[in-house]
Formats: sequence, structure tokens, C-alpha cells
Amino acid sequence: MSLSNVAPKFWTGLAAAAVLSSTAHAAAVDLVSASPGARDGYRPFPRQLRLTFNAPVTASGLDVQLMDPDGRRIRLCHPVISKDTVSLTPELSSGPPVSGPYMVSWRAKSASGDGGEGNFSFFVD
Repeated sequence: MSLSNVAPKFWTGLAAAAVLSSTAHAAAVDLVSASPGARDGYRPFPRQLRLTFNAPVTASGLDVQLMDPDGRRIRLCHPVISKDTVSLTPELSSGPPVSGPYMVSWRAKSASGDGGEGNFSFFVD
């Protein structure tokens, strides 16, 4: 085997490793689970929302919004971040919750700056 045959294979392998390494590092923040979630069916209004991500998120890079069935925004208080889980307390200042679908929209960033966003809904009886 000559040196001229080894060099192209070496550089090709090195380039592939660099691409895989940069792809693995640039992983977006994604929601792994939520409570309550869409699969929970109809339930009483939650005292707390819990969102679990695939990576730890930062408080400064976190934005979570909750909308009621009539499109009114519900204030979320007291965010507690513990590694990859965020807990928030809904504040019902405008009276009791109404029945129907509630929409949660989220945007989050990890300490490395990777971000993600999404939404999900849950149903209140």
C-alpha cells in the first residue's frame, strides 16, 4: 500500500468525523415530556406545569406561555428549573378555569446556546 493511497482515505475519514462531531454538538433543545400533556385526556385544571427537555435549559433562554380556550393568556409564576425540568405555576387571576383545550407554547435555550421551540395542548374538564 503506497502513501498516496492512504492519504485520501485518511482525509476523507477525518472530514466525516468532523461533520459527525459538529452535528452531534448542534443538537436542538427538544421537549421530551410534559405534564399535563395531550394524552392525559380531560382533567381538572393543573396546579403546576412540568416540562422536561432533552438537555438542561437556562432561565434567561426560557419562555413559556399558556393560553386558555378563549385565547386569553394565563400568567405563569414561580419558574423552577432543575437541570432539564422546568416547573411553572399558573395564576388564575381572572376567575375559575373554563373547560376546553389549553395551549402551551415554549421556547428554550441550553447553556451551550442551542435552542428549540414548540407547543402542545391539554384539556380541562
